[in-house]
Amino acid sequence: MEQIQYPSQQYPQPLDTDGMFVADDCFWPRSLLLSTASKVWRKQPGLRDAQKDPVQATHCASSDYVREPCIFCGFVCDRNETHHINDNHQDQQPENLGAICTICHLWQHLAELPAGDAYLCYLPGLSPQDANHLLRTLLVALESDDGDAHADAHALLNWMASHRDYVEQAWGSHQPGVFASALLHQSSEEKEWREISFADLALVIRPGSINGVATAWRDDTYRALPANSWPQVYHSIMNAPL
Repeated sequence: MEQIQYPSQQYPQPLDTDGMFVADDCFWPRSLLLSTASKVWRKQPGLRDAQKDPVQATHCASSDYVREPCIFCGFVCDRNETHHINDNHQDQQPENLGAICTICHLWQHLAELPAGDAYLCYLPGLSPQDANHLLRTLLVALESDDGDAHADAHALLNWMASHRDYVEQAWGSHQPGVFASALLHQSSEEKEWREISFADLALVIRPGSINGVATAWRDDTYRALPANSWPQVYHSIMNAPL
């Protein structure tokens, strides 16, 4: 398959133990903000046609998979996808394309998430990137044959998802589609306040809503990670001082 090249993305340094590149002077990580694809009512001059299949927005065809670091969290996997940075899927210019992991991509396509497949949850103290790394590790642990790791991952994932109740109380809904509708009605200036308005909110995904991706993570980046240490990580998080 054809390898997609993104501008200003040269990463000669090795991966660290979490499957991420060591931070340097590259342009990533970008700020990870809740977003959704823009509604473009007419084609702009000089831009190629957008993909017609809405499913392609978050789950690219296999020919679009790239092994490049996610521009938001740095995660590397053969199943990373292609993201339109300005949310305009008609804009196929190279500078508007970047590699993105599946979870960060879902943050950018709130309107396309079916009700019940994901929730907005209040997780203060976790950056969006850390919340996504934790969520990805839990989804991989749920694919494990280790009963203890599976049980701990299930408990911690339920703990993360339970924080949707705080969002429901504060915003009136924890459904991604409701937030997407609000974003589509905001002006460009109003969208610039998302980092403040949505501080401490994270997207928590229901297991099974991204079939096959967690298995690919397990067999790729996470293959060399010490899965038997995950219960210890779980207990340290659950018993961390407030």
